[in-house]
Amino acid sequence: MNRARVLQLFKSSEWPGLGRLLLFSWLMNALPASGSMWPATWQEPATPQPPAQRAIDYRQPVREYKDVRMGNMKVGVEKQLQAEAPQTAAKALERLESERTSALAALPAKASKQLGRIPFFLMYGPKAKNGGRNNGLEYFQKNAPRQHPELDRRWGDAIVIYCAQNYVQISDLWAQKALLHEFAHAYQLEQWPEHQPDIQSAWEHARDSGLYRNVRDVETGKTVDSAYALVNQLEYFAELSCMYFAKCNYQPTNREELKASDPVGHAMIRKLWKPEK
Repeated sequence: MNRARVLQLFKSSEWPGLGRLLLFSWLMNALPASGSMWPATWQEPATPQPPAQRAIDYRQPVREYKDVRMGNMKVGVEKQLQAEAPQTAAKALERLESERTSALAALPAKASKQLGRIPFFLMYGPKAKNGGRNNGLEYFQKNAPRQHPELDRRWGDAIVIYCAQNYVQISDLWAQKALLHEFAHAYQLEQWPEHQPDIQSAWEHARDSGLYRNVRDVETGKTVDSAYALVNQLEYFAELSCMYFAKCNYQPTNREELKASDPVGHAMIRKLWKPEK
């Protein structure tokens, strides 16, 4: 799958509204470094990558954050967001705390402990004086800032929420899925190579078998020509992790449907995550 094909996947998608925005974000940021959301394809550029998004410099001028602790969750809140939109910041933090708790509870205990240490950065978005993206979440590997000079040096091994206002407005399904999706990227990319054989093989099987095509979006009822799980093996692992441990916005939406429609992918998820049930 080349870059033109990835762009075609987005153009052919019929997702509306916020769902389409999030899809666009994921396609634009999936791996260089992604899992979607820009997660870490830079390791091995052989992975198909979506078209590059217009770069925003998050390193210079240096961003200022207010450090917030909520239980064992660490969040760096962009200071301008806290100063100009404190209610939005509070709502975003409340939602993040809730979704993080739910996501970690759904995952196997060992993985949950491992992923629970990941800090977050909550950004103002386009209203920030130095600019910002208007949607999306993204996990960055430890050494991503060394590879990408536009990234804040503090973003290594962290999840960034690019726009607090967008985050409080997305649906419950998307809020749940987006965070678990990024946790899945972190789980994969910090312990296995980008082309981990089990994941690569299962993704190629799904792609070559015509799976994840012409699937129904559960929020709109419309048909998606080619689901996000087909973009590359990294997104495949993250999307199937959402299906297994939470819910996906397109079919298969849950683990029962996943097992019925993609038993190879279902078996791969169980092998790598080692769920208790």
